[in-house]
Amino acid sequence: MQARHDEARREIEAARQCDPVSPVVNAFVSYIHLEARQYDRAVVAAQNAIELDSAAPLSYFLLGRAYAKVGHFQRAVDALTDAVRRGGNVPRFEGSLGYAYARAARRVEAEAILERFRRRPLASVISPVEGALISLGLGAAEAALTGLEAAHAARLPSAVVAGDPFFSDLANEPRYRELMARLRLPVQG
Repeated sequence: MQARHDEARREIEAARQCDPVSPVVNAFVSYIHLEARQYDRAVVAAQNAIELDSAAPLSYFLLGRAYAKVGHFQRAVDALTDAVRRGGNVPRFEGSLGYAYARAARRVEAEAILERFRRRPLASVISPVEGALISLGLGAAEAALTGLEAAHAARLPSAVVAGDPFFSDLANEPRYRELMARLRLPVQG
């Protein structure tokens, strides 16, 4: 999130030397490539993590996000569906699935997830960041910004996700730049 990607790569490689077959450590290799905006490398790293443990939901989640960033939206939907199924409906996984649905021109499915997130009692336990991600996928930048700002106003730890590669699509928006300044995060395009 701080754009210290070289440092992050060194740390994850040190972790991988300690435990080279850890599915979690290997999945986080993909995460670091995602954050560094190296999407093709993120796809390969997630696929490698899945080879180590084909039941690990985190690897499918990261694979789906990487596929979405390279524009393979149906593959993203497939991987994220696996993540949701294996992970037990984790809101972070479902939010990314909603984004992928939206970008794969499956608006009805994306809106269904968003609507479920807005219903009580789920609305009180799901970060507005997840809805912001789906809104972004649907092309609703204002709604995405409102969700990110709500997470920051509520002092939710998930507000730091505003620096996520997906929200970089908002980099030219003044409200986004202002939010990133308040979060003390770099704006990465």
